[in-house]
Amino acid sequence: WLKICYPSSIRNPQSPCIQGFLRFAMAGFLQKEQAALQDADGNDFDIGSLKDSDVIALYFSAHWCPPCRGFTPVLKQFYEKLQAEGQTDLKVVFVSSDRSEKDMWSYMKESHGKWLTAKFGGSAHSSLGETFGIRGIPCLMVLDQAGNPCVSSGVQDVYAAMKANTHKELLATWRQKSGAKAA
Repeated sequence: WLKICYPSSIRNPQSPCIQGFLRFAMAGFLQKEQAALQDADGNDFDIGSLKDSDVIALYFSAHWCPPCRGFTPVLKQFYEKLQAEGQTDLKVVFVSSDRSEKDMWSYMKESHGKWLTAKFGGSAHSSLGETFGIRGIPCLMVLDQAGNPCVSSGVQDVYAAMKANTHKELLATWRQKSGAKAA
């Protein structure tokens, strides 16, 4: 497989072959981190269904955190504005620092959008935070197609975009930085 793909990939990193590999790498990264994901209704989410046009943003937050409770509604509004305008390729993955699964789901239902969440109690809660050196919450980090951080200023970016009504431009910037294909 690699021998077939490699020659064209060197000339065109946006080739379907390389993009397929990067999508596989992102799914593999999330699986390696044992980040079992669920949707907002608590159903298991198939990591393999992520597309090469998806922009993945990890949102580290908790209900008990006052700055998080201030930012979460802004992120929800940002996400819903994009969704309403047909921009459905932002995938927010909530990584909870709540004290219990009940608290996490209460926070999800009360304040969050139709986001994904790392399954509570799985090793992803600690491993994702450790992997990316998260020192405080809220933190919104955009990942590139290989699972590396490419934007660590997501909280400030979203606040600024909502104030200036530049939410689509911000998503386009994140898409470019992450290497996600245009939807």
